[in-house]
Amino acid sequence: LAGNSGFLNGLTLSGLLEGRTQSVTAVSEVYTTSALALGDSSVSLFVIQLRLIASYVGGSCLNGFLNPDGIDWSKNQLPLLFSGVLVLLGAL
Repeated sequence: LAGNSGFLNGLTLSGLLEGRTQSVTAVSEVYTTSALALGDSSVSLFVIQLRLIASYVGGSCLNGFLNPDGIDWSKNQLPLLFSGVLVLLGAL
């Protein structure tokens, strides 16, 4: 999920989708905005949001191809803790 959000934010913040920058934290924001745009008959905003949804699906497919087996963190949680500490240190 984190990789997919990073992929989607890379597409949107770079302006590759319609030359408009929009930060995307989760796909639920895009669904809500697309529904509001459809309700307001704002076709251009709806198309942009539809492209974001397609990018989210594309990012999920890309992550599935890159890591088909996934990682089972329930058996060994030490690497997850270590990576969390590294992210915390990077944020400081």
